[in-house]
Order: sequence, then C-alpha cells, then structure tokens
Amino acid sequence: MKQRAHFLACLALICGVLSLLAIGLPAAAQGPDVETIEALALRAHLQNLRTESYTFWIGGNLGDRRNAPRNAPIGEVLDRWKLAGMAGDADAALETLARPTLLNFWASWCGPCRIEFPHLAELATAPDAHEFDVLFVNMADSERDALAFLENYPAELHTVLDEMDRLARRGSVNSIPTTMLLDTDGTVLLVHVGVLTPTISAFFDGVAAAPGVGQFIAAEHAQAAPGAELLPVDAAQAEAIAYGARALGTITPGDFQDVYRFEGRAGDQISARLAADSSPLDAYLVLMTADGERLAENDDYNAGTDSQVEVTLPADGTYLLVATRFLEAEGFSAGDYSLTLTLEGPDAAAQPQASEGFLAYGMTIEGRVSGNNPRELYSFVGQAGDVVTLRVTHAPGEVALRIEVKDPAKDRLVVSEESVAGETALVDLELPQDGNYLVIVMRPRSRDTVNLDYTLSLTARD
Repeated sequence: MKQRAHFLACLALICGVLSLLAIGLPAAAQGPDVETIEALALRAHLQNLRTESYTFWIGGNLGDRRNAPRNAPIGEVLDRWKLAGMAGDADAALETLARPTLLNFWASWCGPCRIEFPHLAELATAPDAHEFDVLFVNMADSERDALAFLENYPAELHTVLDEMDRLARRGSVNSIPTTMLLDTDGTVLLVHVGVLTPTISAFFDGVAAAPGVGQFIAAEHAQAAPGAELLPVDAAQAEAIAYGARALGTITPGDFQDVYRFEGRAGDQISARLAADSSPLDAYLVLMTADGERLAENDDYNAGTDSQVEVTLPADGTYLLVATRFLEAEGFSAGDYSLTLTLEGPDAAAQPQASEGFLAYGMTIEGRVSGNNPRELYSFVGQAGDVVTLRVTHAPGEVALRIEVKDPAKDRLVVSEESVAGETALVDLELPQDGNYLVIVMRPRSRDTVNLDYTLSLTARD
C-alpha cells in the first residue's frame, strides 16, 4: 500500500510539473486545441462525403463508410523499413525521420495522383509552413516513367522507390493515391485514401502538431450536409439573366465563381443548366435566394460533368445562380461554360427557347463555337418588309465564320460569305413574311476543340 501511495504521489508531482511547463509554452508549441482539431476533422469529413474519399484517424474515421477500403494500420508502428532514393535523392528509413512525415504513395500512370501532385509539391517545398515533412513513395510503376514525370517538378522533392511494394503492403495500401502520416516513432496517425486537397492537408497539419488530440464520431454529424464552399455573394453586383436566356463565362483557378440574378414569381417551375462548353470544366451550380438561403445545388447531372437544378420557386423576388466548379476554390478543373435558364410548366410557351438564343432588333449578344460545337442557334421575330442587318465579329485568325438565316418555315433564306479579318455580315436583308426567323452562326467542323468567342448583332433599318 505504501509503495502504491508513493507511486501515485510521484505521478501527481510529474503531472503538476508538466502542467506548469505547458503553461509557459507558446500556443504554437502546444499545438491546436481539441476544438480546432475537431473542426478540421468535420470539414475534412464533409469534403470526403463529396469526393467519395475516406480518412482513417486515430481519433475517428471521416467519410462515408461505404467508401472505406479494407483495413488501415491506424495506431500501429511501421518500423524496420528502408526505401531507396530516386534521381539521386537520399534513402529514407524510420530512423531518418526528423519530425512527423507524410508518405504519399503514387505512380506516374495514376490520374488522381497527377491531380494532387502539384499541391503536394507545394507542401513539400514549404516545410516551415507545415508540421510535417513530405516523402513521395513511388510504387507499382516503372522507374523510367516516374523519373520522366518528376522532371516537371522541383528537384528538392524527396522521392523514394518502394521496391516490390513492400512498405505499401505492410501499410495496407490497396489503392492509390494513398497518403499516410507517420509520427517519428513510426506510429500511423492518419491514412487518407483519395486525392489530397488543402482541406485534407490542413487536417494533417493539425494532427501532426497535436497527435492524439480530439475525436470524431461521424454519427453525431449526420445532419451536417456537405455542399459548395462559396465566396460571399452580392445580388446587386450579379449579372442579370432572364428566362429563356443563356450566359457564357469562364472558370479559372483564380476566378472560380460567377453569380447571376433573375426575377421569379412564386410557383415558377424553373430549370437551370450549367454546361462545360467544349472544356474540361467539372461544373457545379447553386440556386439561392437573394439573402443567401440555398434552395438547390448540383454537381453531376445524369452521370456527366454538367450541372442542373430544377426547383419550384417559393416566393416572388430576386434569385441567384452561382456558377462554379466542383470543390470550388480547391477544385482542379477550369474552362468555358454556358448557363441556360428556362421556365418549365404551363408558362413555358411564353418564353424564348433557351436552346436558341433570343434576339431582338438593336441587340448584341455573345456566342461561342468550337470544332466539336460548330453551330450556335438564335431566333428573332420579324415582319414582312423589315430590312435587317446581322453582323458577326470575332478575333482574327485561321477560323472563319458564316451566318445563315432560315425563314419561318425553316427553309434556308441566305448564307453570308466567310468572315474576313474577324468580321462577316448579312446587310440589308429584307424579310419576306411575318414570323420567327432562325439565325445560325457556324464554323467548319474539325478536331480543334479550342473555343472561339464572337459577338452577334441584329439591327433593323429605321
């Protein structure tokens, strides 16, 4: 009993000393607190639900369990391993780890590996900004292909070869990319299966700074709905769009969000479609009220990369459509898009067809064609005897455009000459009858998928 009492007294003294030491440490040295770690875990969990990735953590797993691969050596110690350096890099072993280390298992042929590699390279070349080092572990690859791939990245990346995939098998790496966080004693703190994004790497940073801190129980967050992480929106600054209209835009890494506004009435059945316009854009569309309440959002429509929302509007007022890309600021795609807004239901006949851009006298509209999408359709209402001019202008180049007009019976009325120096026109065209005329802007079909932007104007004499 005396020995037990003595042991407890000593333990209490040690704990007291450690507490005093902790009080004197700066906040950064103590690492993130429980609340911070768990907030990072929740954000990673919600993103995993969107990307169908999965993260094993010593404090609880993140993502949909249906996407969880078999096994993960969480809490186990991976020791007695050595990996040969590639391209003159140093060999790596547990004994060489100076601090927690992120092991990224990759191959040059792996598409998702190629997607995440630029972000991982940024992490690796800024070690002072992170709580871990990065070790790139090549596996299931040919060394020649791997070295050719690495030529596009900084030489200071530490790359090693997992011969015969020995370490990968020990770590239960069943698919790539897989990223593992090892503590300096070899303890596996984290395993992420899927593309590593800034959200996931921020969670890795938190765990590396405070191993063993925090916990996460997915069932406690069942009501948390994953969704787009948007920039603040301002209805007053949004571009106007109307029923039956189409807007063109471009999503870039630095400008990944465009906002449009339209006026709707209670009970309007609307459909909005955001489509990649001959580009690799993975479109994402959000519909919200002017004060930011989300009514619908969609990533992939009909198993494609276009996005579409269909909603019955709850009230009269201003509504916003936010055109962006999957994963928004952290997304990997970019490119041109077209956004169409249509009114469905019994009132649909009163609007122009969104598949045909609506024109009126005195209007100038923007358009876009490519080799894969060589024709754009427009329509306008005219009367017999109207004398109109249609004019297309675009950036001069090798591609030439024509304008074709069809009468209300859809018979060809006239075709312009090919554009010269970026301009072509149908001048003083007299309309033969009342009705709806079809205008086609077209270019030759080819394998060239580069978009060509143009403007189309319609004017009438007097």
